[in-house]
Amino acid sequence: MEDTPSPERRQAAGDSAFRLPPSEMNQPVASGQFPAANVQLPPLRVIGQIGAMYVIAEGPDGMYLIDQHAAHERILYEKFMADKAALHVAVQHLLDPIPVEVSPAESALLEEHREVLSAIGLGVEAFGGSTWLVRSIPALLINDDIRVALSELIADLLAGDLPFAANEEAKLITRVCKRAAIKGGQVLSMPEMNELIRQLELCASPALARMAAPP
Repeated sequence: MEDTPSPERRQAAGDSAFRLPPSEMNQPVASGQFPAANVQLPPLRVIGQIGAMYVIAEGPDGMYLIDQHAAHERILYEKFMADKAALHVAVQHLLDPIPVEVSPAESALLEEHREVLSAIGLGVEAFGGSTWLVRSIPALLINDDIRVALSELIADLLAGDLPFAANEEAKLITRVCKRAAIKGGQVLSMPEMNELIRQLELCASPALARMAAPP
């Protein structure tokens, strides 16, 4: 098992280039795993970046303005769902569990949803009183602040607006991918932009990445 990186290592990793899943692993997922728009992107040629927020690309029918955060989030989401369908979710087991203090209400919520959290790679167990131990995390969050990430996931569970476990699970996966995706304001190199667009072209629902295309 691998140990979780120190805050310094996580910070250093967060300042480096983002990591996309390997292109060959980003395969279409069986129907019903996530919403599909049935709209495929044409081959695009990256021109550049604007405002460290959007990637500008040229297609056969004109220009495309692509939200880099939403695009990367979509890529990660489809990859996560494909891995989950194949029972191969990437999980990082922690050599030293991370203690997290929660309220009584949050503790009850974690107990109730342990199976759902475990299904997305987040392994937690009660340690006594208001303390829980995080023993594993989705590999996407390895460079994240685990306490903050868990707090946000708990907030999503507290919202309780999705009645079915599958939907609740998908909501938590969306949160994980949102935290792991590249952020608006991050400057990307041309190779990084090209790889982002290539993998977006492989997505089943690339239109959900908030693109502006010619009418």
